[in-house]
Amino acid sequence: MENIFVRICKKVEGHVWFRLIEKILEWGWVPLLAFAYVVWKLVAARPLDYSILAFFGVLCVVSFVYAFTLHRATVGASSFVRNASPGGTPVDHDRGEPWELDGAPEVLLTYSHSGLIEKLRFDHDGGSTAMKLNLGPLTWTQRVPLNLFHQIVQVRAGHAEECQLELVRRPADGSLVTLFDLLRTQTPPDSVATVTVFYEDSRQRQFARDFILNTAPDGHLGWEPRPVRQHDSGDSPAA
Repeated sequence: MENIFVRICKKVEGHVWFRLIEKILEWGWVPLLAFAYVVWKLVAARPLDYSILAFFGVLCVVSFVYAFTLHRATVGASSFVRNASPGGTPVDHDRGEPWELDGAPEVLLTYSHSGLIEKLRFDHDGGSTAMKLNLGPLTWTQRVPLNLFHQIVQVRAGHAEECQLELVRRPADGSLVTLFDLLRTQTPPDSVATVTVFYEDSRQRQFARDFILNTAPDGHLGWEPRPVRQHDSGDSPAA
């Protein structure tokens, strides 16, 4: 009921009559006007017009819904502030996630290869369109830049885009190798190698998602996703 009322108010918001009615409801004049009408009729010894009383009754109901809606909106806004996380991010406990991540694209990566040609498939099955996707460096105890042959401009929900990976430079001697060979020969067995994907949505909110890379003897390279997070201008692929 309150959501329908809010939508109706938004459609007529700004109209001079709406602002007048809003003030009448806000200041609680409806019961006062109804009482004044009844007193006037009694003093003038005239019969009451029940249609007018019914109109005042409807206004009283609308006034109650309006006040209730304002109360819910105020409590909701206060709840966001009170329930801010220690880092300062308000949390929507109904959804269990920071409000800034509401509708965030959840990008997933799938690796494939054929000889020296390695490809990454970018897709996601929820949230808004992911745009301007970039790879951060491969990171463990060292950092090795990763580059795509071209930037992924956008990935719509339920769709996928594929792009070839450039060969990477081995830190030891600067030779060009595949990402898989680099992980297999250069990273210690107990190390955790990660890559971060940076992107934004259609509202220009910027996000990042970390992936943990795992190699398998059959040549498979798994990209295990971590939770999506927001990032600022200092947290970039070049950082």
